[in-house]
Amino acid sequence: MKSLNYKVLRLSILLLLTIVGLSNCDGKNMHSEETQTAFLELIGKENFDDLSLTIYYNVANFLTYDALSAEDLIDYPGTNKVVVGGEQLYDHVDLLNKMASADLIPVEGRSYLNARIYYVFETEEDGNIFDVAMWGAQLDDEGNYIGSCFIVNGVSVEENNAFYDIMKPFLPGDIIEKLGI
Repeated sequence: MKSLNYKVLRLSILLLLTIVGLSNCDGKNMHSEETQTAFLELIGKENFDDLSLTIYYNVANFLTYDALSAEDLIDYPGTNKVVVGGEQLYDHVDLLNKMASADLIPVEGRSYLNARIYYVFETEEDGNIFDVAMWGAQLDDEGNYIGSCFIVNGVSVEENNAFYDIMKPFLPGDIIEKLGI
């Protein structure tokens, strides 16, 4: 059964890589060549023990002078961190499949990030292989707010519930409620 989970997880990651690779803005690929190589190497492994998901979040209602980047959020006082190992991720392969099949639709116009949630899939060997920052603001040509977005591997995309769902099993219920996800 565990072998089947490995195969499904590898297929999910491959599908996610393909979708992310094909979802691009003006022909610019969302992944660097190094990231693609790291993903392909990960998929080729039978053992995903070094795969982890790290979630950073801050539920406090706070104002900042400047919008927070993912790095700012990580260092911001009161930010919480949850680390999920490969074993736990295997138990939620259905959510990885859902995320892998999610549409990544690049937003039009300008956007900026004011991070309150940031998560990253990584391995010890390759480091960051896929990350999502929430929330971005989508702006029209005059700079007016027109909607929220996510920043996936550095590219602004429309919100998709699959990117919320992958976090839910690993966050306390009251935190999910406070974050409104």
